[in-house]
Amino acid sequence: MYTYAQAIPVSVAKVEISDKKFEEVSRLIKEHVEQVLVGYDYITLVNRDINNLTERERRLQRKESFMDGKYVKQDQAVGAQWIIKMQYDDKRKDLDLQIADVETDKVMIFENYKIGRFLTKDRQIERPRYFGRYLKEKLELLFIELDVAVIADIVIFDIAESKDDKAIKVALYCEKGCDLTRNKELEVYLKKNTDSKKYSTKIKIGKVKIKHVESNEVYVAEVKDGHKEILTSFNTKENLICIDENN
Repeated sequence: MYTYAQAIPVSVAKVEISDKKFEEVSRLIKEHVEQVLVGYDYITLVNRDINNLTERERRLQRKESFMDGKYVKQDQAVGAQWIIKMQYDDKRKDLDLQIADVETDKVMIFENYKIGRFLTKDRQIERPRYFGRYLKEKLELLFIELDVAVIADIVIFDIAESKDDKAIKVALYCEKGCDLTRNKELEVYLKKNTDSKKYSTKIKIGKVKIKHVESNEVYVAEVKDGHKEILTSFNTKENLICIDENN
């Protein structure tokens, strides 16, 4: 369901920690984030400390996914456009993560994640595959919000039914065709360009449920949440898109 534009060069900074005894946790978190990014066609991972990679990563580097341009060594002189910065707090067992524009140093997005359940008493990652899936889900949502992972747009093109100042039913259009079924729930986002127009952000304003399938391009959906926001945004000609976050 994903379509991709030109890959964005992204680097991952060393995870900030309050004490050297947490260096192992810092290293493991950074490794996991980098491994997640390598799997995205819309991201080019720019590594700035390749000499500190673990042997496992060195083995991965020989694989095809590292030979096709996704993983860029420092000596290739490819600069990052975005940088992922993280800070681990051992007392709270949480991770602050932000994505910033390298040129302007503007923070485009910031999130906090509770990761204590993934850590053992000796500060190792417990169930690393599960932790990797958790990071993948979180990062994917961030990239969707930043409009990097370009999902086949499902747009609200008409208000099928309204009452007072609330949208009751909406008509959806998927230009490239979508395999949506009855009762499928979709999150509704208001898509806005930033002032710099380098990227756009998505603001979640509601939820709809598919009630009728006209074709693989046209659907009628019942509004489950955000009735007023959806109608107001549609009437002011805002760009409303729907996303299946469970896909």
